[in-house]
Amino acid sequence: MTSWRYPIIVYMVSSKGLDVIWLSLDRVDNKYSSTSYSLAKELSKTNRVFFVDNPATYGELIKKTGKDASDVYTKVSGTPEKFLAFRPHRTWPVNWLNKEWLYTLASAVNNQLFMASLRRLIRDQRINDFVFVNVFDPFYARTFAKDINPRLKVYYSVDDIRHSPYVAKHGPRLEQEIVKNYDLTLTTSRQLQTLLSAYGNNVQNLPNAADIALFKTVQQKTFDRPEELQGVNNPVIVYTGHLDWRVDIPLLMSVAERNPDKVLLLVGPVSVSEETLSALKRLPNVIQTGSKPIELLPSYLQYSHCAIIPFKCNTLTESIYPLKINEYLAAGLPVVSTSFSLDIRQFENVIALENQIPEFNQAIQLGVETDTTVKKAERVRAAEKNSWPARAEMFWELVNKNINR
Repeated sequence: MTSWRYPIIVYMVSSKGLDVIWLSLDRVDNKYSSTSYSLAKELSKTNRVFFVDNPATYGELIKKTGKDASDVYTKVSGTPEKFLAFRPHRTWPVNWLNKEWLYTLASAVNNQLFMASLRRLIRDQRINDFVFVNVFDPFYARTFAKDINPRLKVYYSVDDIRHSPYVAKHGPRLEQEIVKNYDLTLTTSRQLQTLLSAYGNNVQNLPNAADIALFKTVQQKTFDRPEELQGVNNPVIVYTGHLDWRVDIPLLMSVAERNPDKVLLLVGPVSVSEETLSALKRLPNVIQTGSKPIELLPSYLQYSHCAIIPFKCNTLTESIYPLKINEYLAAGLPVVSTSFSLDIRQFENVIALENQIPEFNQAIQLGVETDTTVKKAERVRAAEKNSWPARAEMFWELVNKNINR
């Protein structure tokens, strides 16, 4: 008796030709750099990427803090041709609801509004084969309408949602749900990978990176001295990024107080208390610039002599892989940081890690006094391993592997 064996044909799918619909909690017009925007922009060099803003609510319309129009497409200056931003339909403000069942009902209504916008995006842009990526926004697209079928559903966690202001109210429960339902979960830090692996079987680490080419310009060209540093001849200690709940304020203030011969430069948005802000402003050697576009940061770093990351060391920060570490290193600056996470400790060969006020400030002084061109080159080499092109390659490797499963 003849036995017939039919061959199993496996069709391998690659990233070529796949579109990416990229839902982001961080909107495209945020005033500071973000993992979401940076990676989406990099992916759009080869694939069409539709960057979908977290929907604005009618509450924001009343407060006049959100854009008026909905279902709007925008070409963003400085992005590749294949990058297109999309502002979906407004939704109802529901985060204030306390009862879980009531929030669930209201959230389902919002998701229907979001799906309607998603349906329009797919129709208008003639999207057929796509990967859906949800970046830290489990409030939408936990479930999909039956006629919307991504090739792969990817959730990307960039922070410990339990400790993020505002989203912590409903976010942890919703994030657990989305990790269970999606095909692949990515995390920016190893601690986040450990935390979310409790809720899903396919959680992978895709660390933060930096625009290395942009920040290497600090070593390659001369920028005009920023207006805030005109007339400043003392060494400059710089902190870039959000001055918020992550920052150890007593440590930060000690940097100004214990280094009176230097200037403490703070570049970025501020959301600390008025009391804290006033205390900082009273220090004579502190300069605050407010938010600056990422393209301007190299000019501030070029006129700085040491960069710091004075984060608290607790469960709030142990899941953080900060964007700024690779930006600082690509600029060639000495870096002093607290040892707040596994991810920051992997840089211990090229940065100083100190948790106590005296040692932290001694490390700043040592960094300024002992900096050399050899050390600068070593820092740049360390940063070059963590570029957005490298992360985009990792992203597609993970996506292709999971699609072909």
